[in-house]
Amino acid sequence: MHEPAAPVTARWAEAIVAEAAEAVIAVDRDGVIRLWNRGAQVLFGYTAAEAVGQGLDLIVPERFRAAHWNGFRRAVESGRTTGGDRVRTTRSMHKDGRKLYVELSFGLVHDGSGGVVGSFAIGRDVTARHAIATGDATAVSTAGTAGTAGTAGTAGTAGTAGTAGTAGTAGTAGTAGTASARPEGPATAADCPGRDAPI
Repeated sequence: MHEPAAPVTARWAEAIVAEAAEAVIAVDRDGVIRLWNRGAQVLFGYTAAEAVGQGLDLIVPERFRAAHWNGFRRAVESGRTTGGDRVRTTRSMHKDGRKLYVELSFGLVHDGSGGVVGSFAIGRDVTARHAIATGDATAVSTAGTAGTAGTAGTAGTAGTAGTAGTAGTAGTAGTAGTASARPEGPATAADCPGRDAPI
């Protein structure tokens, strides 16, 4: 007979986030990146050292930024997202300037009293799939180098242990369904109305 499994510890949760193949990103209430796993590094091209402490404009295309920040602030202030667990295909950009299409799920991170302390996104690269589905020749020509998110490094570079642990337990949202192959525009961590930008 097997003994009961030990409960998941904060250290274990951090390791799960760090080793996830999907990109896992968490930001504070101001939209400053606090957690950036190796999956995010593979997808977007920035190391954790480059990304942590930066704002989300790092990966949000310029023309979507105003809508992104409007939606982000609305979600933080209201304490809820508009799309629930729905996964969205969004527009983003790689460090080298390539256009990316990314499937992202979003959520808010709450403290013990229920206040919003930040948000997170879990995503994977679907640039190649989108290019095939839409016949986007530009995306087809660049998608070959985009790849998929790889394995993660250590959670130590991702930010505070508390944030990493919270994001880790929320990580199952990343598997919630699939998104349309024809994105209307990036979404936000607020799941901002579908025409905003990542996180």
